[in-house]
Amino acid sequence: MTRLRGALALGLSLALAAAPARAGDVEACVKAAELGQAARRSDRLLEAKSQFIRCASDACPAVIRSDCARWLDDVDARIPAVSVRATSEGADVAARVSIDGVAIADAASKSIPLDPGKHTFRAEADGYETAEQSLVVAQGEKARVVTIAMKTKVAQPLAPEAPPPPDEGKGTTPFVYPALGLGALALGTFTVFAISGRSDASDLRDGCGKTATCAEADVDAVRSKYLVADISLTIGLVALGTAAILWLTSRP
Repeated sequence: MTRLRGALALGLSLALAAAPARAGDVEACVKAAELGQAARRSDRLLEAKSQFIRCASDACPAVIRSDCARWLDDVDARIPAVSVRATSEGADVAARVSIDGVAIADAASKSIPLDPGKHTFRAEADGYETAEQSLVVAQGEKARVVTIAMKTKVAQPLAPEAPPPPDEGKGTTPFVYPALGLGALALGTFTVFAISGRSDASDLRDGCGKTATCAEADVDAVRSKYLVADISLTIGLVALGTAAILWLTSRP
């Protein structure tokens, strides 16, 4: 590094003396050389190559150009390169390839320079499951073919058709319940008045039926209870029959 800085300083001095108008360019050359060396030591070889191309250009002093050109050759020899091939059951697949999340066009037909180290290769294609693998690429490894095996997507079986929902429009009609209530009430009324009327009639027979004529009012009272009982029985039977018909005709 001391030799580099000494050489760069000497080249900078000569360049500034010979062409003071290009002092800014010379400083840029020195900066590019320093950045390139730092990137090379960190194995960021693609970045180092970019910097060395700058400081090896004709715009830089000869001393800097010479060193940068030598470093550029060294970096070029160390940069690995790969091509990526997607296959399925031995046949090539026209897949969309990305390396470390960056899409690469025509990855199978060209050499792709990379920094040495671990990289993630991903392949996607219609009709195939996405495939991904991670590999370590070594310095100086040239023309390596990375093969990504892809699997054909398996068609998902169709879910069985659900049975049709029950016809909600054919549920039990709500009129069944009022009819049942009315029938029960009418039968209860029939029972009460029938029992009461029979009891009163029995009392009349025991009290006045054998010896004298019963009072008309007492007889009418018994008749009224029987009449109410008869009407209640009729209403109850009609209501219960109606409820039964409604229930039977409204079932699914």
